[in-house]
Amino acid sequence: MNNKNSITLPLVSFIVPVYNAEQTIAKAIDSILKQTSSSWELILINDGSTDLSLNICKQYSDLDVRVKVYNCPNQGVSIARNTGIINARGKYITFIDSDDWIDTNLLTNLENNLKDDIDLLFYGCCTDYIFANKLSHSQIKTVPQTIQFNSNQIATYWGYMFRTLNMESCWNKLFKKDIIINNNIFFNKDMIVFEDFDFLIKYIYSIKNNIIIIPYIGYHYNSPISYNPIQRRNNRDLYPSINIVINDLSIWIEKLNLNQYDKNTFFRILVDKFFLLTSYIKIMSYNQSCIKYIRNIANNETFQRYNEGMCKVGGGYFRLANKFLKIKAYYLYFLLSKYKK
Repeated sequence: MNNKNSITLPLVSFIVPVYNAEQTIAKAIDSILKQTSSSWELILINDGSTDLSLNICKQYSDLDVRVKVYNCPNQGVSIARNTGIINARGKYITFIDSDDWIDTNLLTNLENNLKDDIDLLFYGCCTDYIFANKLSHSQIKTVPQTIQFNSNQIATYWGYMFRTLNMESCWNKLFKKDIIINNNIFFNKDMIVFEDFDFLIKYIYSIKNNIIIIPYIGYHYNSPISYNPIQRRNNRDLYPSINIVINDLSIWIEKLNLNQYDKNTFFRILVDKFFLLTSYIKIMSYNQSCIKYIRNIANNETFQRYNEGMCKVGGGYFRLANKFLKIKAYYLYFLLSKYKK
């Protein structure tokens, strides 16, 4: 373990928000402690856990000076991550979820690919699908070879990034802290979904130098096979969060000169978010609250602006749902959404 008197600034700050993770947090922390490179710090933000998570975090902090614990009232993952950013001392920041883990050689591989002109680094991830507390199968997402390009070439690589990489999360990426702070890029505390996606959009929009994507599987993401983003957020309305992220994404898109193939990728992202909003109707009854929700979807400015492109890529179900919204046949839209498999 490291000497308690060490004051050397770390290269990388690992930021891990923790909420009721007593079953998984030790594995996440151990994967960081086992790194073959030692130039790191670990920032654990306990977000008001009611289990033994805080005690476990403190035990690790007592053993290694590089492990810092911040105990906060429960305010959500965005504020927890922002707390980590503010307190990070590393030149670079990477995020890890408390139920995931990283490869032992991750930091060494990152160091081998870092230069001062690299503003963002992507590394590969492996999604482990869990069923009945056992690994069912895994899915790898990476690139066949190293790709590097500068901020002026983002339009050229935009579609490739969104079709190949995990762009809706903040993990399996390395960020420069200075860019985050200087551009006031923090996680939106008012978003309950896609706050990672929104953070990444604003970060990429702010960089001036190079992006590098390396063909290395460094992150292991645990995902239950039955994952449902609506149920996971206690059936809360996702519309405000999705409205924010698609609006920010569209602002970025308008600055880029994308080819038609990549524009279609953008339209498919919008269709995906439309379907996610539609799935929320399954738990609703047809009443004034439901009608208001449907009107929000129908009148969404981003969906309206790109409606033609969404219809081209959305398929028959989307076109039918879209038709019902346009003619204000809200009950038919409700039935279509309610009983769609």
